[in-house]
Amino acid sequence: MSNALTAEDVLERSPFLSNLKRRGRLAPSRLADLLRSAKGPKAPAEPDPWECCGSSCKPCVTTLWKEELRCWKECHPDGEDASEEGPDAEVHVLQDEGVEKGKERERERRADSPKVEIELELDRLSLGGDASNTKG
Repeated sequence: MSNALTAEDVLERSPFLSNLKRRGRLAPSRLADLLRSAKGPKAPAEPDPWECCGSSCKPCVTTLWKEELRCWKECHPDGEDASEEGPDAEVHVLQDEGVEKGKERERERRADSPKVEIELELDRLSLGGDASNTKG
């Protein structure tokens, strides 16, 4: 028997997701994201702290992650990740590497952002530092 879950399996195992779908509360793209997370061999990774801007966005990346994690837990009640062994193991490693490269690019982009430089400048000023001595 294959370990791969189908969309029907996920909807049967996840009361949270089936309830959202039944009430028509999901955009098709969000439904696809939740199904993909629930069917995955590993629990969805928690967003890095820098991924949340802290401005109470609706939906917040942290809220989206919690929904994905809830669906995954309902479909994997033992709470264990599926084994990384087998033909898909290399694919998962490559995906993880791609995610890390994307996060690094985002960190670099944010570091070069004028908004970040302004925030750093304000921090320096509030700490009593002399802003004229800084590079930028």
